[in-house]
Parts: sequence; C-alpha cells; structure tokens
Amino acid sequence: MDIVRVVEAILFSATEPLSSISIARIAKVSVKEVESALQRLIEEYSSRDSAIEIVKLKDKYLMRVKPEYHKFVGRFVERDLDRGCLRTLAIIAVKQPIELSKLVKIRGNRSYEHVKKLEELGFIKAEKKGRTKVLTTTKEFAVYFGLKTDKPEEIKEILDIAEMYNAKIKVTDRAGYELHGISGFDVEDIVLELNEKGLITGSEGPLVRATLACPGAGNCSSGLINTTELAKIIEDKFKERPAPYKFKIAISGCPNGCVRPQVHDIGIAGVKYPKVNENCNGCGRCAEVCKVEAIDVRGETSYTNYNVCIGCGKCIKNCPNEAREVKEEGYLVYVGGKAGREIVEGVKMKLMSVDEIINFIDKVLVVYSKYAEKPQRERLAAVMKRVGYGKFLEEVMELMKK
Repeated sequence: MDIVRVVEAILFSATEPLSSISIARIAKVSVKEVESALQRLIEEYSSRDSAIEIVKLKDKYLMRVKPEYHKFVGRFVERDLDRGCLRTLAIIAVKQPIELSKLVKIRGNRSYEHVKKLEELGFIKAEKKGRTKVLTTTKEFAVYFGLKTDKPEEIKEILDIAEMYNAKIKVTDRAGYELHGISGFDVEDIVLELNEKGLITGSEGPLVRATLACPGAGNCSSGLINTTELAKIIEDKFKERPAPYKFKIAISGCPNGCVRPQVHDIGIAGVKYPKVNENCNGCGRCAEVCKVEAIDVRGETSYTNYNVCIGCGKCIKNCPNEAREVKEEGYLVYVGGKAGREIVEGVKMKLMSVDEIINFIDKVLVVYSKYAEKPQRERLAAVMKRVGYGKFLEEVMELMKK
C-alpha cells in the first residue's frame, strides 16, 4: 500500500494536529518514511489548485480548508478543541500579553490544564516572569485559525465590530457569541459586516437551537460517549429546524449531567451498566468508587443493585481485576424538560443507538408541531402535559416504527 496515501488518509481523518511520530505509530512504518511522505503531500497540495492544504504547526501536521474558504464551510467544521480550551484561548488572544495568574482569575484553575494543552499544540507560548508566566499566541495559532498574522493588534480585528458599535461581547452557555447594547437601527449593518467576516447569525426564535454538549469521552475522565460527534450529527440533521417554540437539546457524556440534560426539551446522557464476571475476588474497589452506593460486597463477589445504579461506568473503569464489564450501554434520553420560570424534568427513557436518537427527535418535533396551539407560547413540556405524557409518547413511538 502506498505510504503517501496512507498518511494522507490519516491526516484527513484526524481531529487534531499529529506529529510524525504519532502518524508512524498509526501507519506502523518508520518516522523517516512518514516525514518523506509528508513532504511529498505538502508539495503535492501546494501545486494543486485545491481548497485543501497541509500545514505544519510546530512539530505537528494538519490537513485543513484554506482560510479563504472558511466562510463557506465554517458551519460544518468540527472543533478540534473543547469549549473550555477555546474560551481560554480566546481570552489569551484578546488580552495578550496576559499573565497566567490573571488568566486564572478570569477562567479559574482549569486554566492550567488548558494552557498546558495549548502549549503542546503550539498555539501559545509562555515566558517566565517572576513567579508567573506571560502568555501570548504564536504564528501556529494564526496559521491554524486562518488569521493574517499572529500580532495581537491584528488578531483583535475580530473585535472591531463590537468596538465600532459600542457593543459588549458575551459567550453564552451554548458556546455562541452575543453582542449586547447595540441600537436597533444598527442591526442590519452589523449582520452584513458579520457575514462579510464569515460569521453567521442565527439560533434564535421558534426553532431548534444550537446543541449544547459537555466535553465527553476523550476530554473528560467520566465521559462515556463522544458528545462532539453526536452533537455534530444532531446539528447537521436539525439545525434551526422550525418548531412551535424554542427547542433545546443537550448532551451529557455520562449520567453526572453537567449540562443538565433533564431540563431540556431533549436531553441525552451516555450510560454503561455493569455486570460481574468470574475475576471478582471481593476486593471492594467498585463499592468505594460508587457514588450512589449501588454495590454491595458479600464474600468474594460484588453485587449491583440496578434499581439504584445510574450507569456511570466508574466501577468498570476502576476494577483492578477486570472483574466488571459492560452489561448494557446506550443512551438515557429525557424528553419534555425545561428550565426558566418553571422547572420541569423530562420523561426518562433508554435508547440504544444514534439512529434511534435521530428518529426519536424527529418524531417528537412532528408530534409537538401537531398538538401545539399557541405559537411561541407553548414549550414542549406544556404541550405534553396538556395532551398527556402517555398519549404523546405513544404517538412518537408509533411514528418511529414507520
């Protein structure tokens, strides 16, 4: 098999920049062969009249869409950094040079973890200053995000519109940006200027709002599912779909529910329920890590009370003898929840696959639209209560079978 094409496939599939060592490990070839293949690919893509390019970021490589095409594909590109890292990076970019101690006051103690990751990716550099560090963005940061330069004054170009119209910027809980304090007479001009910069406005009014997701598996030690991938699938299918009123979706990587899936129109949480195999010796480690006291150790065997177990999977991960394995995994789905003036917890059910989730959301929207009587007045929770939870969900399940 052609090693150049293998390396090309790996770069295409990667969700973050990769070093030649990482690529060699995946391709099961030498680093020297990978570096030769990378050089050929860089030259190959440079010579093409292509919208795709391969760039080197410090000691890592990335295949990406050229900056001039970002405005056409921005809505479909999956973020390579979790929301927390992106927010920390944004603050560094806007306020640079910024001391690490000041950043921690703004973003909290997780900033240390974010800074470490951003340094590893080559997006920022940290220089010692007394007992703290001074943080600035790098050339690699500018290249990766398609900016003209890594100079702070030009990076701050993204704030021009806010400054021009004396607006305040707010980062929302759903990872969106809002401009506050603008005049109604300026709205049309601001929207046009945002669009010219490749920024798209939306996710407001009676429609499916931007999907909220926690970091999930791979980014959080408790995560059981890839929340980013699921959020992207849901966004591609339901993004800004019209609904009788605002319709909010949240995805939690585990039953801890840090994004409060139970109080969304649709809330999703990954679950893994355990079973015990013959390796169990009754050491009790599983009972120690279980936060809901669903495990009882008797003799040399541990037992799970499934009426109490929430499916967090901690006992499976922490068993030193590999005596706990997955009995059942899937998704805990809440439907008809809401926050705000009245808190309503959604009805809970289990679904086993992503396809089932997509089908379920689609049919919930269909039945919601059928029974809603007051446009922009009735949330899903109110409609389900008026129609009857049993009747509403029965219709949803019948439509799912067709």
